[in-house]
Amino acid sequence: MKKEQVSLLSYSSLGGGVLSGKYNPKARFAWYMSENNPRLTFQVKIFVNDKTLESTKMYIDIAKKYGLSPVTMAIAWSKQFDFVASIIIGARKTEQLDETLVVLSKEILKECDKVHQEILYPMG
Repeated sequence: MKKEQVSLLSYSSLGGGVLSGKYNPKARFAWYMSENNPRLTFQVKIFVNDKTLESTKMYIDIAKKYGLSPVTMAIAWSKQFDFVASIIIGARKTEQLDETLVVLSKEILKECDKVHQEILYPMG
């Protein structure tokens, strides 16, 4: 993207909420499955699958290790790439904006990179 001088606007930094750590297959996305709608079923499988759940667990462990919320770490991870112009965070409260100002240390980035390499493209 940098080579083509095109930037990215990240719109789902939390993977449909999965990276927040508060959802699991039996929670938020479960009602989609009960609709018997092929489009919704496909959407659920993108956000909730073995790879997304495993990588989420690993990212949450890193966040806990460094005293961060998974949301803070996911947003900070998303915005640290030089080709990301901006991210849509969906904050509902002013206090949530403070979480968007965090810059991850090289040590945290290295651990996140390791998960990213181990489980490539969990949503696709």
